Amino acid sequence: MFEKPFFVILTNRCNLTCAHCYNELDPFKIIKTKVSDPLSRPRLQFLFQELVKQKYQRGYFSGGEALLRPDAPEILGDARTAGLKVSLFTNGHLFTEEMVNRLTSARLDEVRISLNELAWIKDRRQYELVFERQTRWVPALIKAGIAVGVIYLISRLNIEYVMETLDAVRSMGAGIKVQPLYMPPHEPHADVGARHIAANEWEHLINQVQSMVAATDFAAEADLQVYNNPWKILRYVRFVRDVYVGDHRPDFCPTGPILVLDSDGYFHPCLFRFDLVAGHISDDDTVRTLASRISCHEDLRTAPCFREECLSAYR
Repeated sequence: MFEKPFFVILTNRCNLTCAHCYNELDPFKIIKTKVSDPLSRPRLQFLFQELVKQKYQRGYFSGGEALLRPDAPEILGDARTAGLKVSLFTNGHLFTEEMVNRLTSARLDEVRISLNELAWIKDRRQYELVFERQTRWVPALIKAGIAVGVIYLISRLNIEYVMETLDAVRSMGAGIKVQPLYMPPHEPHADVGARHIAANEWEHLINQVQSMVAATDFAAEADLQVYNNPWKILRYVRFVRDVYVGDHRPDFCPTGPILVLDSDGYFHPCLFRFDLVAGHISDDDTVRTLASRISCHEDLRTAPCFREECLSAYR
């Protein structure tokens, strides 16, 4: 069943400085308010209660690095208490035994770990070190009853490690999905981005995933979702190839309009269009009418503003 989701960016602060991060690349990712602590815990608790009334079902919490916010696990617990399913996006560097325990106490449903640094690796040794560092807490999270999904950003530097990573992550009992590394043409090191991967390399990857699909027992893995389903990975990689190699464009946007709350307290109807504003969390009336304020941006569904960065959310 389709879950009506929303996104909350708990903080724009991060412990990493990834060159491809949307916080650095999007000109609209700026603080637009002087409101003190707009995402205070009481305001977020009020938001969660209202969103349940408006039929929202799952919250995705991210940053920056969401776990840099000291009360992040407790906020996730507030969302669960309100009756929402809760997923956390993280780079995986801030996990400790204490943090895993706090997330378990919060009854977190899922963690999604972005392997951002793997997009910039230079050799196998660096690949192995980075992969181990970012996934070392996956077994502990799964043991605690928290589902784990891993995001692999395909770049010109790491496309040869995609299948190895798929196998390694699945062997841990975690899910995985891939997405292309987006780098604007005018940025330094833009040639690392997925747009610079050759057509024959995409074809080789597609053939490898096809072999994985052929070897998958889908009856034994009937609950496979986007995170871990080889057939959906294959379909997505084909779509990405068509965009880059054939200059194809989708005729609809599968995510917009969608409710996004930025760390400055403003609501937006898109994960990437922060120039579109639907209100502020400090206004009770805005919070109580969010569903209608977001759904009014129906023009987003036709994907007239589709950009390369939108590929990361396209499914």
